[in-house]
Amino acid sequence: LLFDDSGAGGSVGGGLGSGISVQQDGDSLDVWAEVEWRHIYIGDICLLRDGDAVPADMVILSSSEGNDAECYVETKNLDGETNLKLKRGLRATANLDVAQLRHLPFIVCSEGPSSNLYTYKGTFEPAPSDSSSSSSSTTTTMIPAQKEAIYVDNLLLRGSV
Repeated sequence: LLFDDSGAGGSVGGGLGSGISVQQDGDSLDVWAEVEWRHIYIGDICLLRDGDAVPADMVILSSSEGNDAECYVETKNLDGETNLKLKRGLRATANLDVAQLRHLPFIVCSEGPSSNLYTYKGTFEPAPSDSSSSSSSTTTTMIPAQKEAIYVDNLLLRGSV
């Protein structure tokens, strides 16, 4: 999930990599569009593969690596360290697939931009429900019951690989 790290709406990120696989509003669930970093927007679900540069600050929602949605990233472009760092996805979303994530109503509240790479505080919380909308029981059971804290270990920072 991409969130705004610039303090302004619209696309965010930096000129890293060539194409990023993205699911944007209106896309079919089985189609991943290859887009340039500048065409990634807040709320897009991005698919990163081994060796992909992270084009913008992102919250890890899910991973193909186990139930903890684990992944390893290299941050040498950010801090000069070449060792891999373990990152984990959010517990509330770790076992969800793309179709479920696309229909999960949630809000990410984030602290403002900071130059500190080692601390972060934010929250993942269910969006206020719209009782007039018709949602399936599957979607209703997926909604996390309460807030979950987001820490630096749940983030992929722009420039990581």
